[in-house]
Amino acid sequence: MAITSDHFLEILKYPFQDKQWFSKLILQGAVLFMLSMIFVGIPFMAGYVIVLKQKAIDSDSSLSGWSDWGNYWKLGWKSILVGFVYALPIFFVSGFVMFLGLFVALFLENAGSGEEWIAFLFFIPLGIALLLIIATSVALYFIQPAYQAAIAAGATVRQCFQIKL
Repeated sequence: MAITSDHFLEILKYPFQDKQWFSKLILQGAVLFMLSMIFVGIPFMAGYVIVLKQKAIDSDSSLSGWSDWGNYWKLGWKSILVGFVYALPIFFVSGFVMFLGLFVALFLENAGSGEEWIAFLFFIPLGIALLLIIATSVALYFIQPAYQAAIAAGATVRQCFQIKL
């Protein structure tokens, strides 16, 4: 199934079409939000979002209740796994940049130059790594709806990496 821009518009309007949207989204979602503070509720919430996208794509106007916990858990972990894999390159690149900066600063400090400003050289690569993380986070912000819609349409984890923007 191909996802079109019309599907994304339906996904945005969908939650408010159900007559009991407040109790299904706000009240029950608040409980999972509280659980998310200790990381237990995150897969459930991510899975619920995917189920909402599935219903929106299928033009089903009723909101899903909170009865299918196993499916929410499975879909949520699938979404988390795909998001983590998309974020892996920036973890490695920013980690390498920070390690390189630390290595250079420690090397110059141990070289006996006696200059105290050399320790601050570590902050330059740290700033570069932070800028890389911010830029990648913005990019992932735009990729996440695409792979979540693909999961909602029944895509496997492998197919989530074949998204054409």
